[in-house]
Amino acid sequence: MSGDTKTKLLSTNPDEYTFKVKEGRRRMKLYVKLTKAETQQWNALKEAVKPEHVTQDEFAKILFFRGVNGFMEELTNKVNSMTDEERESIIEDGDVATSAVELITTGVAPTEE
Repeated sequence: MSGDTKTKLLSTNPDEYTFKVKEGRRRMKLYVKLTKAETQQWNALKEAVKPEHVTQDEFAKILFFRGVNGFMEELTNKVNSMTDEERESIIEDGDVATSAVELITTGVAPTEE
């Protein structure tokens, strides 16, 4: 194993990040609390690739929706590569959302034990 340190930018463990969603009648607000290291990464990314005419809020929205689109594309590809039996199992389980997240994060569809 090499001595290189890798920073994990995405965790599926909710204890490792602060992300709040507040919904009103017509709008939704997302709040993300970044650690010092994550803030440094955000600032470096912003300085490197954010166009001058784009506000910080617009840039964050663009990245958020690109992430959502990427997540959905990856999920679609994984579901399309599943067998009919695996799809049926997830649907019968009834917890499609949890199964989808597990499929994306582990690359393996959950199985009944």
